Amino acid sequence: VFRARQAPGLLIEGPPGTGKSQTIVNIIGDCIGRNQTVLVVCQKSAALEVLAKRLDAEGLKDRYFYITHVNKDRISVI
Repeated sequence: VFRARQAPGLLIEGPPGTGKSQTIVNIIGDCIGRNQTVLVVCQKSAALEVLAKRLDAEGLKDRYFYITHVNKDRISVI
């Protein structure tokens, strides 16, 4: 989390079960707590769904946009 505060970009990768999703949720929560923005991009939608569920469980549902399609989700973001 501290490294994410200093880096202009951060890549988190690794095998399943190593805590990547929890680390990303912690980074997102840290950014929200410091009134900053964060962009999370993932190749697999299943990974983004895991993040959304964890953020929802922490009461942060109203604090993020979950975009799955650049055109279909555009109206809700605008």
